[in-house]
Amino acid sequence: MIHSAFDGILYGHDTVIGASFFDFVENVSDAVTGVIELDGKLVFLLDLEKAISELNPSLAINDKSGTDDPTFFDMEQPIKVLHADDSTVIRHNVKLRLEEKGGFAVQSVINGDDAWKYLMNIKESAREGGCSLSAFVDVVLTDIEMPGMDGYHLCKKIKDDPELKSIPVILFSSLITEKLYHKGEAVGADGQFAKPDLKLMTYMKELVEKRRKAA
Repeated sequence: MIHSAFDGILYGHDTVIGASFFDFVENVSDAVTGVIELDGKLVFLLDLEKAISELNPSLAINDKSGTDDPTFFDMEQPIKVLHADDSTVIRHNVKLRLEEKGGFAVQSVINGDDAWKYLMNIKESAREGGCSLSAFVDVVLTDIEMPGMDGYHLCKKIKDDPELKSIPVILFSSLITEKLYHKGEAVGADGQFAKPDLKLMTYMKELVEKRRKAA
């Protein structure tokens, strides 16, 4: 039995908990996203990245773009990023950091399923409008471990699609290590970066600018 942390009442086998309980939970930390009853015990569901950032701020998404060049964000048009991540705090912080100086425009979704639906919609829009997919998205930035379709599966589906395969896909996850790097390569990922470092901004810019010049 799973409940949102915003449900008014939680009904368990022998338990009724009023809204005041969830008010308490929210005041403790908004890293708590829900509650599950397991073997008669209440277990808190956490936004892992949010919890980690509260325990150790140095591990949170930082605001370093990886460049000291003041002209870095001077672009004719912003880079359009489709970002998939099930963590509310990661989605918020990535969007905030990428968009704060106007060089990027971010569309955020919560998992690979929603990202795929978004891509199917823009593919149809591109066909109807007779325009390139780059009019809607320049790069896909995705977490790996998400409910539903994960990042590896999403990347493979994109690279297997004749119309979508040219869109760069970058994996952005705390799961990325030297030992697991081969998994991203196997599904055709164009880049892999470990959270929380946003130095991937430089990589994304170079990747997209190269594609725009070649178009």
